[in-house]
Amino acid sequence: MQAAEVVSPGLRKLLVAVMVIFSLLVVDSVYLATVTFLQWLNDVTLENAVYQTAFLAHLALGIVIIVPSIVYAILHLRRAIDRPNRIAVRLGLALFVTLVVLLITGIALTRGMPIVEIRHPLGRESLYWMHGIAPLVVAWLFILHRLAGSRIRWGTGIGIGVASIGLSVAGVWVSETQSVERTLAPEPYFFPSLARPADGRFIDAADLMRDEYCAGCHQDIHAQWQYSAHRFASFNNPAYLFSVRNTRQMAMARDGDVRAARFCAGCHDPVPLFSGAFDDPDFDDVKHPTADAGITCVACHAIGGSGPQVGPDLISIGASAPVDYLVESLLQPNKKIKEGFHMTIVNTKDNKAFAGLELSSGKTRISLREASGKIIEIPASQVKSKSIVPTSLMPPGLTASLTNEEFVHLVTFLSKLG
Repeated sequence: MQAAEVVSPGLRKLLVAVMVIFSLLVVDSVYLATVTFLQWLNDVTLENAVYQTAFLAHLALGIVIIVPSIVYAILHLRRAIDRPNRIAVRLGLALFVTLVVLLITGIALTRGMPIVEIRHPLGRESLYWMHGIAPLVVAWLFILHRLAGSRIRWGTGIGIGVASIGLSVAGVWVSETQSVERTLAPEPYFFPSLARPADGRFIDAADLMRDEYCAGCHQDIHAQWQYSAHRFASFNNPAYLFSVRNTRQMAMARDGDVRAARFCAGCHDPVPLFSGAFDDPDFDDVKHPTADAGITCVACHAIGGSGPQVGPDLISIGASAPVDYLVESLLQPNKKIKEGFHMTIVNTKDNKAFAGLELSSGKTRISLREASGKIIEIPASQVKSKSIVPTSLMPPGLTASLTNEEFVHLVTFLSKLG
């Protein structure tokens, strides 16, 4: 009696559907991985609308492939488990187990999945690497499985590989061409303010005034901000308007410019200061679009690469950190400091001390980013000692002025990022 086919005509159709979805996922994943690698390599942000669309497609295709891939694997194993080609059977079982790992890690990493979602940073990082490595193991085991059985159609696989590389290059090119060039501010433009963009370039006012965009998802915290001291920190506060208007007039009469007033603007007027509007002697402190911006969301927190780089980017903090971790970090910033954001103190031979985040350390120089965002270069030949201290650049007590309700809103906002 002839044994039944391990892949019946019906199963073959299901296999084709699974392979088509998997091929689309491969192409999509290669692009996402390329963007992630280039961001890590060049310290730039390429996650634009193209990336977000590709990421959404990755989630959708990942969900779609779960049921047909599991159904095919089970039905195929039932027909092949007793076959005499034991090598092919063992490889098939290993392939099935790896596929299950790939699917489970993908589900656990998906934001908002009830019960199974993993939120702890260490757990998510481990799952992320497993999810990234599993497809490579799946492809390797699939090739070995097919080599032990029927003939492989190499042309199809090569075509998928070429398409992945081509579309990844095209996607990265689109991301780079859409990046906005920012004007380098003349030195020392931001002095005597203690705040400045990390790269010394002006930031477009529209990028800093994205509060309505934030309100699209976070109406609660936006409503709290509307009546906060941050919202009315600038020229929309009558007392501040009177004080700084007089300071600007005094500085103009004494120095011929308003640079001395930058010291106030560093805290109160980040939007006009960082966009370059503040130094205009004819700056209208009532009608100018930036005059009543106050301290906006992006003035303190980078979200998706937009904003200061003194602390960790908050683009995915809600997806990677549990709520109790967020609360603890706000109340006790020195208790758990994210890797790479410890404070480094460098003492020089001329008895000077510098403190900040260590960006690089080589044979010729050490680079630090101070809390103000300024990057300083210290020649290695002048370094007397260097030490890492268990202290965060984020000072404790920043939430002391918040009411309980405001603090809850803040934590809610952070937990929804990502």
